[in-house]
Amino acid sequence: MTTIDFITDASGCIGRSLARPLSALGCRVAGVLASSVVARSVAATCAAHGLRIDAVAPGTTDTPMTASMLKLPAIQCPLGGVQIEARVADVMAWRLGESAVRVTGPVMAVDGGFTTVRPLVK
Repeated sequence: MTTIDFITDASGCIGRSLARPLSALGCRVAGVLASSVVARSVAATCAAHGLRIDAVAPGTTDTPMTASMLKLPAIQCPLGGVQIEARVADVMAWRLGESAVRVTGPVMAVDGGFTTVRPLVK
């Protein structure tokens, strides 16, 4: 089987950007949502052809570009700590392995639980 992973981001799991103003990034969030929907739709269509397709949606990850964003209160990330690139890579590697041969179509948020509480945080 062949695996195709779409890389989106966690804003697509909650339907809005974490940055302000929201209107400035509305089109970006719409694009992220669209790639998630395309991944699910294509997964259903292509499974019969031996393709596994999904989307991986990392949360804010520790990079030089996101250093200022990583000052979010710990309550907004149930698992605490800071997301690192290696954790996202671990999920992608698992998707390519034999233990994931029956997985196709999901959008996997790799965000420490952020998307489970973000809609509740004002």
